[in-house]
Amino acid sequence: MVCVTGSGNQPLILSCQPNAPSTVMADVSLLGGPYHQVRAGTFALPEKFHSLTLISAYMQLTWLGHSCVLLSGTKKVLIDPFIEGGSVAYTNPDIVALTHGHADHMGETVVLKKTTIAINEIAKYLKTKGVPAEGMNLGGTISVDGVSFTMTPALHSAWIEEAGIGCNGGAAAGFVIGMDGVTVYHAGDTALFSDMKLIGELYRPDVALLPIGGRFTMGIAEAMMAANFVGAKTVIPIHYNTWEKITVDPAPFKEAIERTTDLKVNILAPGESVEILAK
Repeated sequence: MVCVTGSGNQPLILSCQPNAPSTVMADVSLLGGPYHQVRAGTFALPEKFHSLTLISAYMQLTWLGHSCVLLSGTKKVLIDPFIEGGSVAYTNPDIVALTHGHADHMGETVVLKKTTIAINEIAKYLKTKGVPAEGMNLGGTISVDGVSFTMTPALHSAWIEEAGIGCNGGAAAGFVIGMDGVTVYHAGDTALFSDMKLIGELYRPDVALLPIGGRFTMGIAEAMMAANFVGAKTVIPIHYNTWEKITVDPAPFKEAIERTTDLKVNILAPGESVEILAK
């Protein structure tokens, strides 16, 4: 594959068709993300190149803090819209994905009132609050505005805490999200479980977002094994250092994984972004 720069310096992936004629005219659409204009054009290619087909395989991923992550591409997907002491409303997402009903994950879901992907019980609850929710369940896959959501298991509790004394929130979950050729696995709040191997084998995510804070989720030792199970080339730790009870140093996590595997760990500061190209 060949990586070129398109509108707004966005990387675009071109794949070569080996059996194509040596002289061609290729229609190439430079499809930008939410901050780039969309434009199209016809390009004459030198004889030494085969036919080139544009594959949009780029995403900007921003960790906003705790478990809240913004995926920016042709759509903006906000996962678990909660940050401590602040608001994520400014992100103005197209879609919200909610892993479970705890207050530190549901956050501003009701305030945002965006199309929200959640397990069936939470979706039904959100609809009573005027939220346009899409219900699904573990193992299911749906597509919303060209973005695919596969709901994966997570080992965690799932009470909807904002509903007075609370109510049944179904099961906790994670998501495999596919957009613009990039696949992201957000594990949600979870303990380690061996079926993470199947998630890696089935969906081959480019990025794994894994909780490392311990106490309420797996800690560093378990997350290291989870990273190996999933096998995503980029690993980003989440759900840590929000409060004293989940304070950990992510540096040993990064050092150990990168010393013993070919995986890369990106430790992001809250609000920091990384650009993802599909492998």
